[in-house]
Amino acid sequence: MRALTSGAVGVMAREADAGTVRSVLSAAASGRSLLPADVVRALTSLPRSPQAGHVPTEIEISWIRLLAQGFTVARLAAHAGYSERMMFRDLRAVYERWGVANRTEAIVHARGNGWI
Repeated sequence: MRALTSGAVGVMAREADAGTVRSVLSAAASGRSLLPADVVRALTSLPRSPQAGHVPTEIEISWIRLLAQGFTVARLAAHAGYSERMMFRDLRAVYERWGVANRTEAIVHARGNGWI
């Protein structure tokens, strides 16, 4: 879990054999991720819920709407007049307030609530 929160895209046990190491590295190199089953179970059991009483602002909804239209974070940042780094921080805060993990979940959440 610590490796993933630090940015890793794949993890394996310290005592992994050479075949497992090759598989994890190969998956990462091709843009995929391999995770041990216990890590997947831990990730999917983490409670995520919107902040109590949070009502999304118009700006939050407009950002998610633009992401849904295909804007990259860099383009959204330029549109909003922010640095890309600041935009990533602000979007992360929106995701936390909404109880979602990423932009895809935010888009689905917004559509499900009729916001976009």
